Amino acid sequence: MKNVYQIGSGDLTFDIIERIINENLKLELAPEAKDRIQKCRDYLDKKIKESDVPLYGITTGFGSLCNRNISSDELSTLQENLVKSHACSVGAEMPHVIVKLMFLLKAHALSLGHSGVQVITVQRIIDFFNNDVMPIVYDRGSLGASGDLAPLANLFLPLIGVGDVYYKGKRCEAISVLDEFGWEPVKLKSKEGLCQRSVCHTQSLPSFQESRPHCRHLPGSL
Repeated sequence: MKNVYQIGSGDLTFDIIERIINENLKLELAPEAKDRIQKCRDYLDKKIKESDVPLYGITTGFGSLCNRNISSDELSTLQENLVKSHACSVGAEMPHVIVKLMFLLKAHALSLGHSGVQVITVQRIIDFFNNDVMPIVYDRGSLGASGDLAPLANLFLPLIGVGDVYYKGKRCEAISVLDEFGWEPVKLKSKEGLCQRSVCHTQSLPSFQESRPHCRHLPGSL
C-alpha cells in the first residue's frame, strides 16, 4: 500500500523520515524484520538458559548492584522496574511530532534484530505510532553517550500500562487507552528495559531538524 512504510525493509534515510512525517504514513513491520527480531530473542533466551556465568543487566542488577544475581522469575520485574525508576524526565513537554519521531527511530533500530526484544514490543511501538497515542515525555533527562535514559523511559512507560498519554487531543491514563484498543500491557522480558532506554534518539533529532528545515510538521525548536 502506498500509504504504508515497512519498518525494517531497508535503510531509514532522512528523505524517508521526512516522507513518513509529511505524508502521515502508517508503519508496518517488515516480515524479514520480524524474523530478525525473533532470531535474536531466541538466541538471548538460549544464552540465558545455558550460561553458567552472570550476564550483566540481564541476570544481574545494574551499576553497583552488578554482583547481585537475579532469579529467572524476577527477570521481567527487573526490566520493568528499570523503566519505571528512570521515567523521571523533567522540563517542558516534548511536541507530539518529536515523540512520534522518537517512536519511529526506535522501531527502526529494534527492527534490525540486534537488541533481543520481543516482536510484540516493536509491534506495540508501531501501534502507538499509527494510532497517534503519544506518551508524555519531557525534554530534560539525557545523559550524553549513556543515552536518553529518562526521556526514553517516559516514552516506553505506557507500553507496560503505566503513565499518561495524549490520545484524541486529551491527556489520559495509558492503561485506559490500552483497554480501548484491546492491547495487553507488554510484559517485558530480560534485557528489554535496557535496550529501550540506552540510546540517543532524542539527542539525534536536532540534526534532523537542521538538515530538513522544510519538513513542515516539525516545530522550530525542541
